[in-house]
Amino acid sequence: MLTNQDSYQTSYIRQKAAKQEIGVSPHALENMGLRKIWYHDALEAVVSGKEIEIQTFEGKNVRVLFQESTNNTPRFCVIVAADHPEVQIVTVFNFVEGKFEYLEKQKCWRRIK
Repeated sequence: MLTNQDSYQTSYIRQKAAKQEIGVSPHALENMGLRKIWYHDALEAVVSGKEIEIQTFEGKNVRVLFQESTNNTPRFCVIVAADHPEVQIVTVFNFVEGKFEYLEKQKCWRRIK
């Protein structure tokens, strides 16, 4: 699902994920198991979930955070690294009150700064 609001990094990641041209790091696989976040749900979050943050690091790849794609309150987040041409899920986590807040009107989580 591409939206007019997607950044170019997000659009690129979504296109790669929709074609299942996305890797999964060993760290992400371990966290998916521990947190009971299944691969197909993580992939769906990347393809259709809301982009909640873009992280840039000097000299490193860009990371985009996607929340779970659901009509209910999203439970988890998927962090994807875009290191052209490679795209990889680097980790997943469950949202924790105190570090994130849920904005009901916008139906998305936001990091508390």
